[in-house]
Amino acid sequence: MDIYVIIKVIKTNRKWREGITFIELKNEVVRHHLDMIEWSQSLNHLSSDQWNRPIKENKWSIAEILSHFLPWDEFIINQRIPYLISSKSLPKPPNKETMNDKAAKEGRCTEKSVTINRFIDSRRNLLMCIESLDENLWDKTFKIGETELTLYQYFSGLAKHDLHHKKQIHESLYNTST
Repeated sequence: MDIYVIIKVIKTNRKWREGITFIELKNEVVRHHLDMIEWSQSLNHLSSDQWNRPIKENKWSIAEILSHFLPWDEFIINQRIPYLISSKSLPKPPNKETMNDKAAKEGRCTEKSVTINRFIDSRRNLLMCIESLDENLWDKTFKIGETELTLYQYFSGLAKHDLHHKKQIHESLYNTST
């Protein structure tokens, strides 16, 4: 079942329909991150020009896009997951623009293989955290601002963000637009 269909089912009716279990939801998120790791490895074949060229005018390069995932993965690991599984209030997120700008700058100054390896390490760390989460937590609700989410909805939203950037990169490399 497509991740977006599952999200729609959850948002429409908080009950788990179509026999979807919490372990299946967790496994969907785990598969996404494994796919992102595998995909990132495929970027090793890019030329320096492809890696460093903005994907569109006034947009980031592939180097900058991949690099911007790193501090956010760290934030999720250290400032979200521990709080999502406890009853503690979520810490305020960092300034998005500041964090993204700093990560983009680092992406411009770092070798491609180093950035890709850091991304892989970061995602493996995130995966370990996700895999350690008890299946019963996937329906637990929490608030970010005024939005109430389940753990699954939270991770699905992050996956959607990943896929948005992956699509941008694909379109840039293959001159396609869907």
